[in-house]
Amino acid sequence: SGMIYREQQLKDKLPNLSEEEKLALLASNGMLVKRPILVLEDKVLVGFKEAEWVEALKHLLHSSLPLGKPWALILRK
Repeated sequence: SGMIYREQQLKDKLPNLSEEEKLALLASNGMLVKRPILVLEDKVLVGFKEAEWVEALKHLLHSSLPLGKPWALILRK
């Protein structure tokens, strides 16, 4: 959450962390992962911007999902 981000002063710390350290930080506290997340074949939407989601979901609903291709829809508050 934003509160944890601010409490841990991550804005200042993140630029100096390695990718491995960043991933470990995210894995240690799921509240740091911005939600919702929509993973499509050609893009990933993180956070909720209504116009982007409307377009992505329209495209998703009007296309057939290819079998064997990884995709996920994760909706969580």
